Amino acid sequence: MPNKICLVVPCYNESGRLNLGDYTFFIQEENKFLLFVNDGSLDNTLSILIGFEQTNQEKIRVLNLIKNSGK
Repeated sequence: MPNKICLVVPCYNESGRLNLGDYTFFIQEENKFLLFVNDGSLDNTLSILIGFEQTNQEKIRVLNLIKNSGK
């Protein structure tokens, strides 16, 4: 059984910089998954991430933190 790999992507006000196509390439392999952590973004980052999550709910998850916590 292959190991599962989860790439955690921290996001804060990234709506103008997110290139989701790069991440789609990553999850093409069966054992790879994505977790986007929205860290209290004030722009529409969260809505973009939720839309992306809905395209592949088995391999993409979004964790929304209401308040910006930083690194």
